[in-house]
Amino acid sequence: MAPTLHPETFCPLGAKMGMATGQFNKVDFPGCSSPPKAVTANRGRSGLQNTLAFYSMSQLDKVQQLEYLSLLLNVNNPQEAKGAYAALLPAATTLSVQVLGEIPKGLEQAIMAGQSKNWKSRGWRAELKRKEFSPASNGHQLTYRLYPGK
Repeated sequence: MAPTLHPETFCPLGAKMGMATGQFNKVDFPGCSSPPKAVTANRGRSGLQNTLAFYSMSQLDKVQQLEYLSLLLNVNNPQEAKGAYAALLPAATTLSVQVLGEIPKGLEQAIMAGQSKNWKSRGWRAELKRKEFSPASNGHQLTYRLYPGK
């Protein structure tokens, strides 16, 4: 898919990954998102489960221009991190194939290791980023994001 397409064009991809989005919002939240979906059974110290959500986002002042596509994995129960990573993997693979036409080399290994990594592919920049919660024992985020190439 072309990185120049309107962000709303990408909203139906959420349903292909089992995370249907609401309608594209041009005012308050410039994009579309799915509700967070629980991907493992048990809650962490924070009382929250591990969740996964999909986003197609633009900026308030540039609603017609895609800022990024994102799969956001909240690992709220680090003891079930591997199961959460396993839930992110097929969604990231589907998103990659639908948008990039290919799976970035090393994506599976990076996701399953919970490690940050970057790629460039067909006019896009892909990023897997890990961000620790504070305190770290409460978990982390692992976000797979596609940006229009720059």
